[in-house]
Amino acid sequence: MKDMLTNPRFWAYGLIVDALLVVEIAVPVSFIKVPWLALNFALGWVDAWIPALGKTYVLAFVIALIGIILTIKLLKVWMWRPQGPPPS
Repeated sequence: MKDMLTNPRFWAYGLIVDALLVVEIAVPVSFIKVPWLALNFALGWVDAWIPALGKTYVLAFVIALIGIILTIKLLKVWMWRPQGPPPS
């Protein structure tokens, strides 16, 4: 497992998967939730569509980035914890 975590290809594949997750989070939110909120609560939603779409992608990217950072920190704690003396 330690070899896998030091392999750059492992992290590259992880970033690709995270980028796909960003798209999976942002697309449904931007195409369903944002217009629904705008139609029900705000007039002139057409003008706000593009900024709302951009904000949705930024939010999804930040959520995925936080997930990546937390995952790396957890893996470091779990995998690189100093080993104690062998049990006698």
